Amino acid sequence: MPEFMRKSIRLKMIALLLMITIIPFGSSIVWTYHHTKESMKDTSIQENLNLIYQGKTNLENYMDNMNRLTLSIYHNSRLMNIMKTSTSEEYASFDEIRNMLASFSHFNDHVEQVVFYIESRKQAFSTSKTYHMNARDMNPDQYAVYSEAKEQPGHMLIESNHLLHTYGLTEYEYHSNTVVFSIHRAIFDYPDRTFLGYLSIDLDTRQIAKMTKKLFNPGQEQFYLVDVDDDVLISSSSATGGDPSKWAKAVGWQEASSGYLDWEDEDFQGVIVYDRLAQELGGWTLIKMIPYDFLYEDARAVVLMNIAIGSLVLLLVVLATLFVSFKITNPIRILSGQMEEVKQGDLQMRFKSFGDDEIGRLGRTFQSMVETINDYINREYRWKLQNKTNQLKVLQSQINPHFLHNTLQSIGTLALQNNMKPIHRLLRSLSEIMRYSMNAEEDIVTIQKEVHHIQAYLKLQKQRFGDRFSYELDMDAADPYLMEALIPKMTLQPLVENYFKHGLDQTSDGGMLWIRVKGQKDRIHIEIEDNGAHVDDAHIEKLRIWLAEDDLKFERPEDSGIGLINVYRRLKLFYDHHAEFHIGRGQADGFKVSVSLPVTTREGDAS
Repeated sequence: MPEFMRKSIRLKMIALLLMITIIPFGSSIVWTYHHTKESMKDTSIQENLNLIYQGKTNLENYMDNMNRLTLSIYHNSRLMNIMKTSTSEEYASFDEIRNMLASFSHFNDHVEQVVFYIESRKQAFSTSKTYHMNARDMNPDQYAVYSEAKEQPGHMLIESNHLLHTYGLTEYEYHSNTVVFSIHRAIFDYPDRTFLGYLSIDLDTRQIAKMTKKLFNPGQEQFYLVDVDDDVLISSSSATGGDPSKWAKAVGWQEASSGYLDWEDEDFQGVIVYDRLAQELGGWTLIKMIPYDFLYEDARAVVLMNIAIGSLVLLLVVLATLFVSFKITNPIRILSGQMEEVKQGDLQMRFKSFGDDEIGRLGRTFQSMVETINDYINREYRWKLQNKTNQLKVLQSQINPHFLHNTLQSIGTLALQNNMKPIHRLLRSLSEIMRYSMNAEEDIVTIQKEVHHIQAYLKLQKQRFGDRFSYELDMDAADPYLMEALIPKMTLQPLVENYFKHGLDQTSDGGMLWIRVKGQKDRIHIEIEDNGAHVDDAHIEKLRIWLAEDDLKFERPEDSGIGLINVYRRLKLFYDHHAEFHIGRGQADGFKVSVSLPVTTREGDAS
């Protein structure tokens, strides 16, 4: 943004109001054009697909009629008998052949020539619009189309556009400018499939051109009818520029028999709509090419009308924007300067009065807000300090008192049974535990003290449960850096105590507890794992949800886990969210707690 605009509220307001007007309006025009263009494109494509489909249906009906005409020879029993015999002198046979050729030649005006070859006589008969019937010997092998027709699944072959010729059945081979396409059929005797001869019908292509003339708009759209070899049979008068075979090949690569594709190159930019005839009826493809300019012509007209209307509205908005901006920006400029002082940190300043209108009320409201924020900052800071202290006190007070009762019960039982020195050792361990836990002046201790406390605790539990319980403590006591690291007091005991509450009684064999304390890369890793009862995934997930609750929620959950939650929250408070706390199943299929802490050498100083 230019420097002069950054310092001018008036210019900013004008620019903002113009942007608020121009951007939605411009977006609306763009969206309308895109939506209209796509909608019209889809509609036009569907209409052209329907039109091309109708043209294809007409062509298929026409080709099917001509195909049925060639098949009608099988219904003429007398003609079939003539083809099966080698006698060539019968007048009746010659007359029957002449009648058949005449009926075929006069089937419609599109038939230019009919050729009928009889294999048993090695003789061909023909008739056309330019000469009467001829009968001459003929070798069909010299014409590849006959052998191809013989190999086709339906014994019928459609030969694409070519100049009309007489197959050598006249005295001279005249040169014709008539372009025809031909239907060649190989005739067999069924059921023994004896080859009897050929029938060829040459058809004028002008009828096909007439049938396709209504499928496109001359001068605006291009149309092609291509055969299976991508040769053009029919083309529109406007189909100029570029090689049609490349579009025919692109359509031929499509798996669907009908559809459309977008095309853009130096010769054509638009949509190509196509539909393909059945393979047994020639497999020709109708291709219609619609340029984008013609396709989107209506959409552009709608957009131009919207732009004209929008320009008028925009002019009115600009005038209104200038009036409003000059009317209200003067007091706003003064107020913005005072706000800049507040931004620099002066929360004690007094604001000038701007009257009783909206700007004046805005100034007084902003001053009141600044005073409220200033007061809130002071109160919030003091509250957070006090609340952290209270949270630590409350969390530390939630040590389970049942432990003392169970321990004293074990000591009393042992005293009745032994009356010996083990009682002294138990009492000594108990006194160390009580002295450690009841020292309220010491909130942060070294790991050495915390581990010593947990060893005393485990000795009492070992005496209590005997062979039912064993434990292993894995820690490098010779590492002074690890042993002198600080940790919140009573971190390990709730984690260990959780096993005796929920795991040991569910163990059928001997209970086992592993405690591992390791130092690695300025972090302390603590793992407490047991072989207690299998903990299902649902219960573990419930504990993880409780651990993820807000720090200030101290309500006891409906199920077990209060010790885990208290330890987790104390670690978050002490390490300022740098502590990692994970629960899950261990290798012995029991419960496992993993804790990773930054090394702290004095309270609040984490590495």
